Amino acid sequence: MSDSAVTAAPPAAASQSGPNKASAAICAYRRLANNPVLACAAVFFLSLGLRAALLPWMHVPKPYVHDEFSYLLAADTYASGRLANPPHRFWEHFESFQILQQPSYASKYPPMQGLILAFGQKFFGQPWIGVWLGTALMCGAICWMLQGWISREAALFGGVLVVLQVGVFHYCMNSYWGGAVPGIGGALALGAIPRIARGRFTHALTLGVGLAILMNSRPYESALMGCLSVGLLAWWLARNRVSAHAVFRRVALPLAAVLALTAGAMAFNNYKVRKRVRVAVSGPRPAIRRGIHVRVVEAPSRTRLPPPDYARVLGRRTRGPSEDR
Repeated sequence: MSDSAVTAAPPAAASQSGPNKASAAICAYRRLANNPVLACAAVFFLSLGLRAALLPWMHVPKPYVHDEFSYLLAADTYASGRLANPPHRFWEHFESFQILQQPSYASKYPPMQGLILAFGQKFFGQPWIGVWLGTALMCGAICWMLQGWISREAALFGGVLVVLQVGVFHYCMNSYWGGAVPGIGGALALGAIPRIARGRFTHALTLGVGLAILMNSRPYESALMGCLSVGLLAWWLARNRVSAHAVFRRVALPLAAVLALTAGAMAFNNYKVRKRVRVAVSGPRPAIRRGIHVRVVEAPSRTRLPPPDYARVLGRRTRGPSEDR
């Protein structure tokens, strides 16, 4: 009787191991979700790891669309330490879509996506590394944004869904169009609103940084996002009966400072792009090499001849030789 009880014990223990493992996994998930910084870092590294694991099958993308070549031009310009390039002497023959040729040779787009690509090109030798890091950062920022609106467990689950939907197979990760950069700005702006409304006024700087990223990546969307964010935040603070002095000193002033610095940087960048860039030559001027020199001479204007007298010509042909005499 005891032997049968002993032999029956292992199957019962095995049947209880399944629920124990599931409960342990749920507890580990809750511990991870209740640590906001660790949860955002987990989402960030999950996106990086999944896309890196697929590199043998999904290689580093190549640019195909005009916008991508414009962003890569901006990346090469910023990585070289310039905001714009001098125009080519024969720029009329090199015009391309989404690229400015006059008064300087530069991308027509705002600088934020070009800066992300320039970071990858400057420090890793590959602009797509900036896309890879930026998209993973967007996934982590969305997880942080969700933590301010819903429960932390649901926010972590939402961050994992964003990784599977956007952070691996989406064009944000597999092109140079720059969808991740405005995603980061929007996540920072939307995530700062509930935190400010709950009394964490230091996130006014976070709201300003998010709007600054949007202004330098999607200007029109940033205007809409800014109006909605400020309106929602003002309604929420008025509902919580926060004093106007505290709102002005701890929310409005930091936000205005960040936006003023952003506007100044944008104005300076616009000034550099719209200003004719000249190449500075230091030292003695190089000697002219001997060779074939072509002199371009303006062609003389052609004199306009009067129209022929067809009646006279036809009359001569119809008359005979005796009449001509």
